[in-house]
Amino acid sequence: MTKKLIVALIIALATMTVFSSILPYPIFCKYTNVTEANMYEISNAKEVTENGSGENEVKVLTLEWEAVNSLLEIGKTYEIYDIKTKKMFTAVRTGGTKHADIEPIDLENAKVLEEIYDGNLDWSRRAVYVKLSDYVYLSASISGYPHGDFEVENGLDGHICLHFKNSKTSNTNVIDTKHQKNIRYAQHSSKRIYEIIAH
Repeated sequence: MTKKLIVALIIALATMTVFSSILPYPIFCKYTNVTEANMYEISNAKEVTENGSGENEVKVLTLEWEAVNSLLEIGKTYEIYDIKTKKMFTAVRTGGTKHADIEPIDLENAKVLEEIYDGNLDWSRRAVYVKLSDYVYLSASISGYPHGDFEVENGLDGHICLHFKNSKTSNTNVIDTKHQKNIRYAQHSSKRIYEIIAH
């Protein structure tokens, strides 16, 4: 009886190992919020990122926060393009679970952020694009007031917030309507992407 039980457990473990390597990760992890649709978005974005679009066309994607959270790695740097001013600064993702916390990577990039905000960093929301690769940009929204923890020596006392579709604020835990309006605006302005990134 004991031998049969051990053999059955070994077979079960082997079967789970095989299926977990074939099927999408969320099936085997109760802690993830990534849906099947998100997994498709992530796979598609990664494929375009790694292989190009096939036609060398830049794509602007509006992805759910759960998908973006899996794509934007903590500790990696990303180019942020302000749509209105067409200015770009490079920032590192330092954290965030309901949205991304980012910081300009140095004094020079912090200065560009200040220029975007006309020298007055505040909580106002701005529509931006986040460069994922040469071919993929994400529609997003930032608020420019530095607050909370910070890790980068850039002259700012804190990080700023980077929001995506259906991301939430930290304290109030709500989907911010102004950020969402900016994200929709960024997507609707996607035809201007070449003009903005070439500036």
